[in-house]
Order: sequence, then structure tokens, then C-alpha cells
Amino acid sequence: MGLKCIICETKFTTRTNLNKHMKNIHKLKPTTLCYDSDRSKWKNKCLEKGCNNSFRNNTDLINHLSESHDIKIESEEIEFVDKDEFLDWKSDIEKTFKSNYAITSGYSKDQPVTYYSCNRSGKIPSRGSFKRRGKIQGSCKLNSRCTSMIKLMEGTNKLSVTWVKTHYGHTTELEHLRISKTEKSIIASKLFSGVPPSRILDSYRNNIDEDDPYRENFITRKDILNIKNSLKKTKPSNLQENKRENKLPREVNKPVNLKKTLLSKIMNIRTKLRNKNISQLDDEVTILIEGHLDTIDELLDLPCTSSTSYCNLSDDEPALPAAKRRELKNSEIHESNFGESHVSHSATDDHSYFESSI
Repeated sequence: MGLKCIICETKFTTRTNLNKHMKNIHKLKPTTLCYDSDRSKWKNKCLEKGCNNSFRNNTDLINHLSESHDIKIESEEIEFVDKDEFLDWKSDIEKTFKSNYAITSGYSKDQPVTYYSCNRSGKIPSRGSFKRRGKIQGSCKLNSRCTSMIKLMEGTNKLSVTWVKTHYGHTTELEHLRISKTEKSIIASKLFSGVPPSRILDSYRNNIDEDDPYRENFITRKDILNIKNSLKKTKPSNLQENKRENKLPREVNKPVNLKKTLLSKIMNIRTKLRNKNISQLDDEVTILIEGHLDTIDELLDLPCTSSTSYCNLSDDEPALPAAKRRELKNSEIHESNFGESHVSHSATDDHSYFESSI
């Protein structure tokens, strides 16, 4: 028999019988269970040396730690205007305190209630012969529950939050934290814009603060490839539309005056750069811009085959071979801007002109 009363040490075969005994004989609520076998453990366990008590809920465990072991568990009451403000706050504390909270459950007769538990809480999953291989760093689960949690109560005009700040049963281990949704979105946008995974990886490794590292500083190539694979499974609707358009006959696609289009956009970009301090651009934006420029440069170096001949440099000019374009790139460029006077200067002069204009 694995269950016994902590007062009279009477043993029972089931938890129900023990609860009835506690209520009828000792006139107590059956909140504490002394365990001596795996099947009799409640998930909220005291992990202090020499104490083998487990508890039905988190509140009872917190009270036990405070009263019996003099462990202070801090909590905080907060109010928010709407759900977006709450989610922003939750994201901030997860990054600041290097933790993750996941929705577990919740209900109430009066108002909607949602419970968020520390992601370290829970049982370590079994690894049978037909299950997938375990993680190198091991499971993040504790085989017990951490005291830290968030209780969200949604009222009519406000959201009330009870946040138990103190974690119990584990230390801060970055390898067991998840990449935030915000960071995943940033990586996904870079991949979608053509930034190579190696450059994304370098941008995180170059910004590591050794005194106060974050989970994002330890992003691996595997993490980035996982996000890339998820993009393939969930393509945006505009990509599906573009894919459909590409299946139309070639005759429907009109030739593009690429040279005029490029010069038009260059003039527009030059105007924006003249009025903006480039040194103040965010690193993420800088990487995206560089990625776009590299992609354009690589595309212009591609040879024009018969399948792409409809996209000429101008309406009446044939597509030039890549070698010829590179030769022209280092020579003078002749083209008018929206039908106005011709501008002729070398690639080097063009670069210096941009710098003087900024």
C-alpha cells in the first residue's frame, strides 16, 4: 500500500479512501499526501531534503514551503486593459527572467480564467522503443511542478493577473527555453526575404552578452532550418496566388522595361537615404536590406534562357549575357529618368554621388 495518513499513519489502497479518512476522522481537508511510491505522488511535490510531502494544488505547496521550510515565494497582482497588453507583458517577463509560460487549463462560473504554468512543470515523457529519440539536452520537465505560474482572469473592463514570480525545483537553464514567437517571426521574415541562414546565425552570435545571455544568443542552425521548414508548410496566400499566375501562358506576361524600373527605384531610394541617418538603422533592418541587395545582384548575374527572355532590360533591347552585363556595370550607364534628360556617370561616380547626397 502506497498511501498513508500523515497524522496516524494509517495506510490505504486508494486516494479516495485516504481523503475520506482525513475528512471524517481528523476533520481536515485532504490537501497533503505522504508518498512512498511513484503511483501515489501528487504532482506538486516538496523537494526539500527529508520531506516527502506532495500536494493537490500549487497553493498548498506554496503554503507548505513557507510554513515548514521558511522558503519565501513572491507573488504580484497586476491589472491590464486588454489581452494585447497582457501578452506584451508576458513576453517581456519571459525574456527578462529567462522563463517560459504555457497555457495549462482553467475554468470559472463567474468569469473566464486561464492558467499559465512554467514550462518546466510536468512529467518527463517515457521513451519506448517506438518513440522518437530524446533530446541531447534532455527533457525540460521536472517530474514535478514549479511554483511559478500566471492566473489570468478576464473581466468586463479589465484583466486581472496573479503572478507567482518565484520558481521552485530548477535553476535557469537556457537550453530548456523555447524561442519566442516574436523572434521566430523575425527569423521567418529574414528567410522569406532571402537572407541566408548562415548570415542570420552570425547576427545572433555576434551580439552575445557573456554577462547576461539570452535564449536567442544560442540559436543554432537547426533552429533556423526548423523555422524554414515550417515556412514551407504554411506558405502565405500571396505566394499561392503568384504560383497560380506563373502557370499562365507566357504570352500573357508583357515585357518589362527593367532598366527604367531599376533607375526609377534607385532615384526613390536615393531620396529616402538623403533624409535618413543610416547609422541609426536597426541591425535587423540593415541585414534585411543587405539580403535584398545581394539577391538582386545574384539575379542579375544569372544567364537569360529562352524561358526568361520576355523580361528584357528594355522594351526594344535584347537580354544581355551575364558577362556583358558585368562589363557594362563597370562602365557608364546611359538611361533617362521618366523620359527626362540623360544621366551618364561611371559606377564609381555613382557611388560617390550617393554618399554626397546622403
